[in-house]
Amino acid sequence: MVGHTIAEVRKVLAAQRAEQPTELDELTQKLVDAGIATLAQNSASSTPTVIVRGRASLINDTMASDELLRIR
Repeated sequence: MVGHTIAEVRKVLAAQRAEQPTELDELTQKLVDAGIATLAQNSASSTPTVIVRGRASLINDTMASDELLRIR
């Protein structure tokens, strides 16, 4: 961010924060579609929980493993 004004930096950071939930939703959906994860909705919480299963098989699937690390 060197060479930018504080206002410019704030604008860039705000845009990055806005993109993160979308990216997480897309990565989570890919894991669910691949059968590696499930979404569980707790009635007390509005945010679903991602439950990863078959973790040993992630070693064989590099893409799923990379996506799981990005979600974390």
